[in-house]
Amino acid sequence: MVFVTNVTVSPSRSFNSSNAQYGEISISNPEPIEAECGLINSIPDEFIITRLAASISGYAWGTQFISHSNIDTVYDAPAPVGNVLSENEYLRDNLRIIHQHFKNIYQGDNNFAIDIEFKITETDDDSRGELTVKQARPRVG
Repeated sequence: MVFVTNVTVSPSRSFNSSNAQYGEISISNPEPIEAECGLINSIPDEFIITRLAASISGYAWGTQFISHSNIDTVYDAPAPVGNVLSENEYLRDNLRIIHQHFKNIYQGDNNFAIDIEFKITETDDDSRGELTVKQARPRVG
């Protein structure tokens, strides 16, 4: 999975962008996958998450999907409906912590963005797996 923080649209508006795929399917260089209809090229979930103003808590999250994954079976079971990032506060919060950590190290300004590649490990009991960061790097340009 890939998550890019703080993609700036204008001085007053930014969002977080993500490409996510369940299982071990590569996002950046996927191999064709055997499906009932033959070989297909996988398409990941692609969406943006925006932090919105809210009256009670001070903020809320808005999610807009650009595309949905075309993979319906992972580990010989139906793929979960929805997206683990857009529905899980734990993951969003941890990705924001990673962003802030690197922003401090690189002394980033309000336009600082980071590209985070990570995975969520498989579990045998359908519980949430561990968030494992594969790499994180400042996004330039």
